[in-house]
Amino acid sequence: MKKLILLTLMALTCFSQMRTVAGVAHGQYYNEVWKKWAEKKVNVSVDIHGDVYIKVEGNLGDISGVIAKNDLESFNGKLKKYEDWAFKAKQNQVEINKILGDFMFEYHGKHGKRGVLLTFHSEQKGQVARLIVDIIDYKNGFMKTKIYMVNKEINKLITMIEKAPETLKELSNNKKKSDMFD
Repeated sequence: MKKLILLTLMALTCFSQMRTVAGVAHGQYYNEVWKKWAEKKVNVSVDIHGDVYIKVEGNLGDISGVIAKNDLESFNGKLKKYEDWAFKAKQNQVEINKILGDFMFEYHGKHGKRGVLLTFHSEQKGQVARLIVDIIDYKNGFMKTKIYMVNKEINKLITMIEKAPETLKELSNNKKKSDMFD
């Protein structure tokens, strides 16, 4: 019984260090097994240090790419740049795959890079544009996902990221209050 209580307290402490930002976006991924497109939810969380996590639901658990708080403004800027590129691609009838933003970092272990890679993709002479979001989980480099997002869903993601500082403030206030119980 004591172990159960200890584990519960440890879990609550861990979860109190991170909070999910209000809202949800969606992305499409291609299921190789079923040979069809499916939808996945995309959430944003922030930790007590101000780092932001882009979470995509996975078949074996969520896959989370971390964006350091120092890179958050740049990340959001790259997401906003997508709309400009989509307009240019359509106007000039350009089909292209081009990296929009690389937010990968070298992991200390032996499994290489982790993080988020943003790629602009347009096809059908620029009439169809998508943002490809590649995520390698920050805890487990073997967990990866690739989702395709359209403008409406990218705007939802931007809105969630813009809410991250407010959510961090709430999290920090909650931590201060919870410190009274030490």
